[in-house]
Amino acid sequence: MEISERTLRNVFLPPWVEESSGTGALAVMATYPASMGWRACSEKVLTLILRDELGFRGLYLAKD
Repeated sequence: MEISERTLRNVFLPPWVEESSGTGALAVMATYPASMGWRACSEKVLTLILRDELGFRGLYLAKD
């Protein structure tokens, strides 16, 4: 999957943020595709974006 960081942040993340914050999600499961050279289960996506930027404190399942 080849998407830009802008597309990731403007198209893919907003619905996820809305759904996860509205339902109080306790866990997410990462997938293996890569975008912008980052695997979806990488530290960049799961820690820097999911935890640090979006404040997700639940469990994430990933095989790196």
